[in-house]
Amino acid sequence: MAVCFCQQILEGGNETVVTSSVTFAPVPEDDNTMLKCQGDNPSLPGTGLEDSFLLNIVYPPQVVLHLGSTLNPDDIKEGDDVYFECNIRANPKQHKITWFHNTSKTGKTEGFPSLLTVLWQAQKQAQCAVFTVGALVTQNMSSGIIISTHSLVLQKVTRYQGGAYTCLAVNPRGETLSQPVQLRVRLQQTSSGASVYGRKDCTTMPKKLFPEVEASTGYSSRLCKSLLGEVV
Repeated sequence: MAVCFCQQILEGGNETVVTSSVTFAPVPEDDNTMLKCQGDNPSLPGTGLEDSFLLNIVYPPQVVLHLGSTLNPDDIKEGDDVYFECNIRANPKQHKITWFHNTSKTGKTEGFPSLLTVLWQAQKQAQCAVFTVGALVTQNMSSGIIISTHSLVLQKVTRYQGGAYTCLAVNPRGETLSQPVQLRVRLQQTSSGASVYGRKDCTTMPKKLFPEVEASTGYSSRLCKSLLGEVV
């Protein structure tokens, strides 16, 4: 942060007037901090005076989205309960939080209609990236979708709920979309098979699982691993 200090001294007769000023561009971290000015006369020790005021810095929301801290992002299976936490810092306080599923950085949504396009200010970088948000997520208790203040809960998650999630916070100074967080849902393995056959080894997966592709091709292998929830 660049700070400029200026001081002017005017002397006349037995009186000296000192004018001091400080100029700086405040950042959100300066909010609710105390700015103090103190004057002392070395000829009159103990007679110094001071004045201060509390800084009230207004700024658009700063938003960081996380998958629940108690969850292992690489071990989420169908039927598990999943939750996201949208951490927001804003002044004035945000008055609206919206959740989206399948946000795309390329400007295309993944199988869902686009609702709006927003600019996300990359933290710690002086650049903007364009995101197109996908489906609006709304509360549906019967479907296990619960929205509570800064949290989104998905009960008994399904494979179709996998994808990129974002939260959008709005206050009078602007709106900010979080960086997308990926949710990867592994298929639940059963006694009769992983989704169908229950085999963890893709090399032994029957060809009839993928009639449209040869089992020996690389694409078939990637598709198989994707279905089993393995890292491709």
